[in-house]
Parts: sequence; C-alpha cells; structure tokens
Amino acid sequence: MNFKPDEIKNILVNKAYCLGIGFSAHDTIIRTFDEIREQYINAVGLRTYLREMLGELGHTPIKYCTLYHEDGHRLSLQPSGNYRQSVHRFIANQFQLKGKLPFKVEIHNQSQVNQVAICYL
Repeated sequence: MNFKPDEIKNILVNKAYCLGIGFSAHDTIIRTFDEIREQYINAVGLRTYLREMLGELGHTPIKYCTLYHEDGHRLSLQPSGNYRQSVHRFIANQFQLKGKLPFKVEIHNQSQVNQVAICYL
C-alpha cells in the first residue's frame, strides 16, 4: 500500500471520529487504521512521519502543547527542563524507545492561548 501524508492524516482523523463515537481499540476498523499507520511509519521513519503529521506546528515548543492517549487521557510530560524543545523533537526523543506515540497533540497558539490546533499521530 502506498499512502500519501494527507491520506494518513485523513485516516487518523477518521480513527479519532470512530473512537469518539464508541468504537473500541479492538474493533476491526481501528486495528486496520493502526496497521496502515504502522506500515507507513516503517516505510518513512518516525522523524519523517512526525514532520509530515505535525507540519510547521511541529516547531512549536513543547511548553505550548498537550499530548493525549487514544482514550483521551492527558499524558504527563517530562521535558527534562527543556520546555523550549520543539514538540516534534520531544515526541521523537521520548516515544521512539517506548514504541507508542501519543494519539492527539493540542498545540496552543503562543500569543493567543484560546487558539488551539489539533494534530493526530
């Protein structure tokens, strides 16, 4: 299967929608979305995947970001005192070894706190 970054983003948005309406992580459609995502990450590499999914927002310092699990629970961050590190690098460094990426990233506008962009991983 050859997917483009925008197609993967659409798959992730659809996964978020399915989870939001009550599908479980064990449902066939969710597992299929996960398999496609994993194949894509294996093909392009984690850092490229993160750059593609986060785009320019990936340069935002981690202190302006909130990360979430698939179940909607907020991840507690341990940025090791470097709150200026980009969210892209933070995720790559923190989660590459653990093998499980956060599912949702909320990126707050640095000048307008009420403005939030959402990216799915």
